[in-house]
Amino acid sequence: MILAIDLGGTYCRMAVFNNGNIVNQKKIESPASPQELVELVVNFSKENYPISRIGVGAPGFWDNDCVLRQSINLPNYIGYPIWSEISSRLKIPCYLKTDVELAAMGEAIFGQNNQYQNLLYINIGTGLGATLYKDGQIFSTEYSPTLRLEFMVYPLIENQEHDEKLKSIAILSSTITNLACILAPQIICFGGGKIKKNWDEIIAPAINNAQDYLSKVLTYPIKIEKAKLEYPTLYGAYQLANQKI
Repeated sequence: MILAIDLGGTYCRMAVFNNGNIVNQKKIESPASPQELVELVVNFSKENYPISRIGVGAPGFWDNDCVLRQSINLPNYIGYPIWSEISSRLKIPCYLKTDVELAAMGEAIFGQNNQYQNLLYINIGTGLGATLYKDGQIFSTEYSPTLRLEFMVYPLIENQEHDEKLKSIAILSSTITNLACILAPQIICFGGGKIKKNWDEIIAPAINNAQDYLSKVLTYPIKIEKAKLEYPTLYGAYQLANQKI
């Protein structure tokens, strides 16, 4: 069996997969310290023995040894060898990519059933991010595995004043339009913890504005919708670990 972990700035979700199906899962608030997380993962793994490998999706910038080096959401975790310690204690391999990378992979493979060769996933949660999943591969550069939208748009927060909502709609619409024109995805999927609260007032109007403009300038259609999976990062984490077998 494979343990998949979706570590976010607010919550941590763990799911045990057996042949592609979730057989047990747990949701907790993300621990304040990395040491607490280590104990939680080790104990949950032992409760669901035998776990053969672990796949992890987590925000921030991780080095080649899977040590967090930069993070807005998990600053207390920076510099601590979480995953190597877990791997050593359980004597099983642990594989890691960013949460948005694995969300794109999970949605493309399990949510959209591999219908699209070119899928752009935009995550709106504790932070903002996006990843392009193209021809069965996660698009990344030497410097960043994700598209850093937090530096392009304002965060979508609740209880904004009316003019601030209009500003957020305009900025998000512009971002969707620019990414669509530059990356030419077949489909854009939105996911993340802030989707439900912001969909009707901000995200849906921004999508409508973007689609209206794109229909006038592009010769091909781009589908834009909510992700079909509620927790695509878990499925991406499972796929990451499973493809290592």
